[in-house]
Formats: sequence, structure tokens, C-alpha cells
Amino acid sequence: MADRRPQFRFEVVAGLTAATVVLVSATAYATLAGLPAAVGLYAAQIPSVIYGLLGSSRVISMNSMMTLAVLTGAELGSVAPNGDPERRLIATVILVALVVAFSSG
Repeated sequence: MADRRPQFRFEVVAGLTAATVVLVSATAYATLAGLPAAVGLYAAQIPSVIYGLLGSSRVISMNSMMTLAVLTGAELGSVAPNGDPERRLIATVILVALVVAFSSG
């Protein structure tokens, strides 16, 4: 078996670089959503760690989109404070319609 230490060093540097970018953007997105910065940190790191332990893809792009999904879900949950699934579904449909309308020009 070949010595993998040089490759491991590059992977550690790549992981630290990616984590730095994700942490900054997750904190910014949480602040924009009106949530504490810690929410963004947890939303960015916990899924990454879980995927790192359980995932099978060698090539994966970990970015702030999953953070946006978690923060969007949290805010949609506040629309229906009693956990009413019908109100949450209506809010989600309206949000998707607005995203499609603004994305299509």
C-alpha cells in the first residue's frame, strides 16, 4: 500500500479552506434571516460532519445551500407557530412561486 501522508495533508488543507468559506457564509445567512449566528454555524457543520461519517461519494460539493435550506425551513416554521402543516404548505408553495417568478425574469 502506498504512503498516503502527502495526499492526506492536501485533503486537510482543502477541508479547512472549505470549512472557512462555509462558516462565513452560514453566519452571514443566519444573520440575514434574523437568527443568531450560532444557528448558521450548526446548520453548516452538523450536516457536513454527518455526511463525512456516513456518505459514500468521494466528490461532493459542500456549500451554503444546505444552510439556506435549513434557515428557510426554520423561517417557514415560524409562519405556522402551532405547527399547522396546511399553513406551512401554503407558505412553502407561495415561496416556491415567488422564487420561480423572480428567477424566470
